[in-house]
Amino acid sequence: MSIAIRQLGCEDAEFYRAVRLETLTKSPEAFGDALEDARARPLEAFSAILGSATIFLAESRGEAAGTANSDALSRYRRHGFSISGPEPRALCHEGRHIDEHAMVMMLDGGSGAEPSGRGPSAT
Repeated sequence: MSIAIRQLGCEDAEFYRAVRLETLTKSPEAFGDALEDARARPLEAFSAILGSATIFLAESRGEAAGTANSDALSRYRRHGFSISGPEPRALCHEGRHIDEHAMVMMLDGGSGAEPSGRGPSAT
């Protein structure tokens, strides 16, 4: 499977909203946002997010690659991303605490070593 990484812009608001709602539906525990709240937001709110933040998306055949779970973490690692900052107990879903992982890819050819000293690995 070929994966392309691209930066989303304001013109991608509808696509970004669809991806966000799909991932909130499939893996609500992976986000600090509620599906109902995201559904209620107008398209302009998603466009504003894309206009004020740098958001990248991994795509395969025009669709978001992976979901917000350990499978997605492995896929991102296989394509050169590494964990740049774990946040222990960042989310709580149905009484269960979940760690959140910020991911980074060094575009300048740097090693992107993880905080533990290990490089990216495919698990």
